[in-house]
Amino acid sequence: MTAGGQTAELFQNIAVLMPANLEFTLRNTGDQPLGMYVINEPTPPGFRPNADMLVRDENKIPISVIGFWAHITKPLFVTADGLGTLESVLTVTYDPLTIGKPHPAPHEDTSDIEEVWTALYGTSLALVGNQLREQTPGMALYHPPDNLTPHTNINPSSVDQVKFLYFARYRPHETRKQQIGREEWDRCRGTTICGVQHRAVDRRSVNLDAAGGRAEGAVRSQTANATAHRIDLYFGHWHDSAPRTTRGSLEERNILTRGDHIPDNQTPHTSLNPSQDSQAKFFYFARYHPFGTRK
Repeated sequence: MTAGGQTAELFQNIAVLMPANLEFTLRNTGDQPLGMYVINEPTPPGFRPNADMLVRDENKIPISVIGFWAHITKPLFVTADGLGTLESVLTVTYDPLTIGKPHPAPHEDTSDIEEVWTALYGTSLALVGNQLREQTPGMALYHPPDNLTPHTNINPSSVDQVKFLYFARYRPHETRKQQIGREEWDRCRGTTICGVQHRAVDRRSVNLDAAGGRAEGAVRSQTANATAHRIDLYFGHWHDSAPRTTRGSLEERNILTRGDHIPDNQTPHTSLNPSQDSQAKFFYFARYHPFGTRK
């Protein structure tokens, strides 16, 4: 990739933040198709984009935190790096037989938060409300921003990791202001974030429109169960999208677009039935609280 006199080699786990109004070229020098995920980010009025492209090698980025029970996180870009509307672009990995902490938790305010989770490799189970969906590589989940529907992912494999490309906008926040004239600003709307995919995807680049257009029609359920019949609206897969040719020879397919137990009293637990055709049944017994027994 070449832009503004800079050249960067593109290979597995490379991410590029490409600012607005900066011409760039992509050239595949290998003998295999080059695939990537593209996030098109809207920018607010008065935003000042970077002057040069910013390249990050995720292979060299240390793990920043292991949180939400099982998230192994590596940050790629944050607001200070030149994001306009988004506040975070990162990768999240799950080890075998792990589950992320479902959120929002009770009394947690997530009403302004919009997140997209795109599976890079490995098949996980996406938990949304009281429903499970298989999430395969190339499939993205836009979590319902209703402040009521818990969501997380589960890695059911006992052998392999699963990995996600994650981006989010958390709260209304101050963006970097422009220091250029109005005429120049009019030519500098929008930024593009390019992240090279972990697996070749047959010369398809994938376009995810960030920050929300789905928020306007978001589910406003009163319980997690009320969202169940609409959960599939929050998933997208590039396999289901018609290809289109852009920027010369790039073939793009959309994933998401605008429009839409230890008794410590702290550790939640449940059981999951991953089968698509068979029930699971339990014999249950319990002692709940101290009580008077039969004398």
